[in-house]
Amino acid sequence: MGQQYKSIIDASKQIIYVVDPETKEILFANETAQEKMGIKKAQLSCHHCHEFFCKDGGNKSTDCYGLQAAYSGRMVEFQDPKTKEYYRITGKFTEWNDRKALLVYMDNATEEHIRDEQERNRYKNTVRSIIQMNRHAVATIQVNITQGRILDSYSEYSNVEYLKNIQDYSVHLKECQKFFVNQKSAEEFVSLFSRENLLERFENGETKVRMEHLFELSKDKRTLLSTTITMIRNPFTKDVEGVIYAHDVSGTHLERHIKKLLLEREYLGILLISIPTRQLIVYNVGGNNQSDTTGQLGDTYEYEDGIARFVEKYVVLSERDEAIQNMEMSKIIRALKKESGYSFVTRIHSREGGTKYIRLNFMYLNEEKELIVCTAQDVTLELGQEEVIHIWNRKGFIHKTEDILFGAPTEDYAILYFDISHFKAVNERFGIAYGDEILRMCAKRIEESELRPLVVARLEADHFVALTKQRNLDFNELSRVCLEPMMVEDHEMDFIMNCGIFMIDDIDKPIQGMCDRAMLAKEYIEDAYVKPYAIFDTSMRVAYMAKNELANDISSALKNEEMVVYYQPIYSVKDHKLASAEALIRWIHPSRGLISPAFFVPSMEESGQITEADYFVASTVKKLLEDRYHEKKPIVPVEVNLTWMDFYDRETISKLINGAKKTDLPKGTLCLEITESTYSSLTDVKEDFLNQFREVGCKVLVDDFGSGYSSFSTIADINFDVLKLDMGFVRQIGSNSKMEVIIEILIEMAHKIGVKVIAEGVETKEQLDFLTEKDCDFVQGYYFSKPLPQEDFEELLEREEIMDWSVSNREK
Repeated sequence: MGQQYKSIIDASKQIIYVVDPETKEILFANETAQEKMGIKKAQLSCHHCHEFFCKDGGNKSTDCYGLQAAYSGRMVEFQDPKTKEYYRITGKFTEWNDRKALLVYMDNATEEHIRDEQERNRYKNTVRSIIQMNRHAVATIQVNITQGRILDSYSEYSNVEYLKNIQDYSVHLKECQKFFVNQKSAEEFVSLFSRENLLERFENGETKVRMEHLFELSKDKRTLLSTTITMIRNPFTKDVEGVIYAHDVSGTHLERHIKKLLLEREYLGILLISIPTRQLIVYNVGGNNQSDTTGQLGDTYEYEDGIARFVEKYVVLSERDEAIQNMEMSKIIRALKKESGYSFVTRIHSREGGTKYIRLNFMYLNEEKELIVCTAQDVTLELGQEEVIHIWNRKGFIHKTEDILFGAPTEDYAILYFDISHFKAVNERFGIAYGDEILRMCAKRIEESELRPLVVARLEADHFVALTKQRNLDFNELSRVCLEPMMVEDHEMDFIMNCGIFMIDDIDKPIQGMCDRAMLAKEYIEDAYVKPYAIFDTSMRVAYMAKNELANDISSALKNEEMVVYYQPIYSVKDHKLASAEALIRWIHPSRGLISPAFFVPSMEESGQITEADYFVASTVKKLLEDRYHEKKPIVPVEVNLTWMDFYDRETISKLINGAKKTDLPKGTLCLEITESTYSSLTDVKEDFLNQFREVGCKVLVDDFGSGYSSFSTIADINFDVLKLDMGFVRQIGSNSKMEVIIEILIEMAHKIGVKVIAEGVETKEQLDFLTEKDCDFVQGYYFSKPLPQEDFEELLEREEIMDWSVSNREK
């Protein structure tokens, strides 16, 4: 740079001068510089320059602001100590008249400096305001996000005090992970608050980031923190900075969710469970309306102690042990791992002095933070009342009866157990709506009777139970209740109710056991039209215990091969030849001997074991017939009984159909026998299954025809081969002329629709002669043979003449 630039520099309003960097000699100063320094150009000297332009008047080259600016490549700011004005200096090395020189530019920046200072103060006030707004934070951190540096930090927790000495933000985050309860949560925290993520979010206009997480203060203390960062740009440095603050929100978090839950449904109360700290907060359990549950959080207990207090204070005595077991923390956690919710029902004392049902529902309030909420919901009406006729159900009866017995233990009470004779047939004939109306009328009759029942309940189907005082037990009134006709839709219906009675002698006995004894007494009614009730006594109890013992033995009877198959022969009426047989199950008990099916089949039906027994009979029959057939010995068709329960077990039905399909026995050898009541109780799948049996060569027989109301509609619906007349018809031959006409008509009708007829229960020659005259096809009964064990039946096959249409190896 030479003399040609002097005129330009002189004219500039900037302070410009040229200095020798070695000697500090002023080589040139423009007019603005001379004017600003208040001296003439001739008086300029290096020393003078140092006083004005150099730091503290120093004389080292590095002390010169111009040199400092030139060497650093950045603008340097300083304040004139005399005028207090601010200047900004830029230094640049150049050539001046063929020698190395430093060209220095200096601008007055006083106004700009004042504006910057104001902006800087505003920024500082903003940061202070953020910190002040969060003065209750348990930890605060100032961070320069752009540079990744911690500027300042504070924490109430002594165990994290060492984090103050960590200036690197990334290292600080990694150290924080050590205090997280959940590793997944820790990783999410580091990712969310990472420098890169925060800068990206800030550039996208997001200035706040927040996360809740469990923080471990010590081995026995954890808390729920809400950590937030508020980000702003430093106007002076242009860096993105932020303030991170953490609040302990354990209490407010829970209360916020509690109020939400209480507003959603009218819960009696809430229990809050913290798995990490094993703590329980009881929040107004036992209230009876929503207003009771709007207070503050209740007391906090150690979990086991809190549960014990809760159960002792609220749960009725008889259910406390079960409630404690159901509320074991390990059991709750296991259940919630499998399902989204876990619940059970218990009873608590109500404020009115009685009891009520509550359902305790457990679910995660926050699974990651291991917080469980348990809501207590009043379900007394839901569980205690029956849906159809709106009286007490089984559970409601048990608990109401318990309340009454324990409330007046000196009074003598009785339990009455009612059922309606042949009610199932009523439903089948007239429809469910009609049947429901009869149920309502029966319940009303019991409730409004002079028996003055304290509680009336419908246990199931047409079974009712009532609690009354023994002094109100008028047997004439009880007979009226059971036998008086009912008016249903302007029709007088002659229904009979049977009643079993149990006189309560010990109020500590289980209520269900009392009901069972009353039900058992009902089974001992001899003539319901004369005396429609019976009272439980000790002899019934012996029989009851024997029945229970047998029921317990049933489960092992099949496995131990105690169950066997008997065969009752069926004969042709025309020539008295052996035509077929019916397979019947018998139980040969190791100590009791042969037990009648009347004693054990009902128990098998109740327990669901009847399907296994029926399959056992079918398999045994099939094996016997196949063995004899392959050995070229005589065989006849054998009928196997199936119950309605078998048709709901698709696996058993499939095995039976496949077995019949795969056998090489001649078609018609295997026969399937169902009662009309079984057919009526099945769904649409019944016809499909029956058709499948017929397609694989099995004959279908309808058993006990005439024992129900729907007989004629049944035979019109079923595709069957043989009709078996109920023994109730046969026994009236010779004593009831009307019944004889009915039998004749039924036989004729069956023949006209192309099916054969078997008469069951034939015991006399008179019966056989009548059936022969009326062209009945086959008979079964003691007149020809009682049921035979397999060995005797095989001997019979060898010596008897077998009817021509029956399948026989002799004929083949």
